[in-house]
Formats: sequence, structure tokens, C-alpha cells
Amino acid sequence: MAVVKISALPSATTPLAGTEIMPVVQSGTTAQVSVQNVANLAATTTTTQSGNYTVLATDSTIFASGTITVTLITAGITSGKTYRIKNIGTGTVTVSSGVNIDTATTFLLSAKQSIDAQYDGTQYWVL
Repeated sequence: MAVVKISALPSATTPLAGTEIMPVVQSGTTAQVSVQNVANLAATTTTTQSGNYTVLATDSTIFASGTITVTLITAGITSGKTYRIKNIGTGTVTVSSGVNIDTATTFLLSAKQSIDAQYDGTQYWVL
């Protein structure tokens, strides 16, 4: 294999399948790993809340129980950040934000409903 700078390599076609192989340096030795194994390193944080809760930048999934409000943040997160909120109780969960979630600053979740809300740098969108 010829020595080629990374910047000189052609772009991969996307989306990736996850089976592609890439090099990593592990304990001082160059080894191969699948793209999927690298993707699995993206940690997800799950929390269960039964009282009003303001999400953390490190949260991923919020299980909400009771008639509560889950507040989405905009500070300290980047465009593309997604929160998954699931109402695991019987009350109504209000998802709120200082910016729009689709077209309003609140979104209601009935029992067993869930949303994925993704921040685009300006507002949240329900996926």
C-alpha cells in the first residue's frame, strides 16, 4: 500500500454500511476495526424522571413518568443533538424549550408516546 495523506484520499460514499474497515492505534499497535464498532462508542445516557426535569447536554434518552415538564436546553449543545423523550407513565408529559419544537415551544406526550427532538442550532425538530 502506497503512503497517501488522508487529505488526498477520495471521499467515501455515504451512508456507510458499518462493515467498512478502518485503522486504529490500540496500545501502540495499528489494528483494524469496523466502522460500526467505532460508532458503538458513541455513549447514550438514559435517565428516568418523575418530576420536572431540565435535560443535560450529556442526556440521550429521557423516560418521563407522571404529569411533568421536560425542558430542552440550547446552551452547551451542538447542531444535530437529539433527545429521545418517552412518556412511560399515565400522565401528560410536556416537553418545553425556549425555542420552537417544530412550530411551538411546547409538545405534549400522552401515555406511552415518545418523540425524538433534534436541535438544528436554531430550534428543535420532531423526527
